[in-house]
Formats: sequence, C-alpha cells, structure tokens
Amino acid sequence: MRDLELVSRLHPVSKVLQQSQWDCGLACVCMVLRAFGQPTCTVAKLTHQLQTQSPWTIDLAFLLQQNLGQIDFTYYTTYAGVNPDHVQRSFYSEELDADQSRVLRLFARTRISQDVRVVELEIPLIDLERFLVHRQYVAMLLVDNSALRCVVCIASQKASGFLGHYILLIGFIPSLDMFMYRDPGIPEEFCLATAATIDAARKRPGTDADCIILKI
Repeated sequence: MRDLELVSRLHPVSKVLQQSQWDCGLACVCMVLRAFGQPTCTVAKLTHQLQTQSPWTIDLAFLLQQNLGQIDFTYYTTYAGVNPDHVQRSFYSEELDADQSRVLRLFARTRISQDVRVVELEIPLIDLERFLVHRQYVAMLLVDNSALRCVVCIASQKASGFLGHYILLIGFIPSLDMFMYRDPGIPEEFCLATAATIDAARKRPGTDADCIILKI
C-alpha cells in the first residue's frame, strides 16, 4: 500500500473535491486543469463558466477545450446525442427537457467545427488499460456510482438505483489488475478498483460508456 501511496502522491493530477452533489464532473475537469498549470482553477470558477447545474459529458469536453486550447483529447461515447432511454431514468428526468436543446446543439457543433473530437464508440477495456498503464494519460469516466467499489475505502453499501458520477482514472496496475483513480466525492486521496468493477460501472445503462481520454 505504501508504494501505491507514493504513486498517487507523485502523479501530476492532484485531488479536487466536488462542492455539491452535481459537480463531480467539474471537479474532475479542475484536476486536469491544475495539472496543466492552472493552479487557481476552482470548481466555483468552472461553475460560473458553465452556467448550468446539470452538466453532461459533452459540457465537460467543451470546458476542457475552452480552457486548454489545442491540447489533444478524445471523447468516446456510445450515443452522440441525447439517448432516448434516459427518459425512463429518474436520475435524468427532472432536467432532461431543459438539457436536451443545449446538449444536442453542442454535439451538432462538434460535427461542424470539430472543436471537440467525439468518437461514437465504447472504448475497449484493453485500450483503457493501455492508456493508463504508463500514467501518461488520464481518463474521465461517467460511471454508475452504485456499482463502483473501491478496495481501499469501502465503508458501506451504496444505495441501489442508477447514480451517475464522474471519476478520473490516473493509472492501471497490471500486477493487481486494478485501476487507480481520483474520486471527487470522497476525501481519500486515491481509490483502487478492479478492472472488472470499473468496466461494469462504466457500462451500466445510463452512462453511454462516456469516457474522455487526455494526455498529460
């Protein structure tokens, strides 16, 4: 465990905690921006910039593009738009009508100007492992938090039902077959989960397997 703590401490992406129930994605963006030399970035500043309390992954992708300029990254998703299946999920239903026009407009913009590169594909687990194994990339994932289990900080059984949550993968450890990640929703500096757990949590209905891969 001490070796893993050292890996976590030396990683260029440091921990940022979310400030509200809805801003885990902004906290992940803030972690990335600080790693790129923007130490004054805060979740509050990104909230003001975004001007919505219901951010989708496409919103986060444009936040990265606006703040990082020409830094290369790719947004992978199985549905480049508003998945009609989300209508049936209470997690989405309250804000879906208000979100839909904005989300569709942003996806349309990617097809015209390519400000943000979107690939309509579920990135294979083996590729995710390859990106993360040398800790030169990070991966922002939308997961079902009710399916996520950290082997380091398991405290209680999570609630049932879909709960969308963003985490930031910062490394893959082949000898353990585990991913190391920053979870903005808990105070622990790093978390560990098996590859199978991460894979299941990112593929649960409601996530569209959303994943942003970015080189640091």
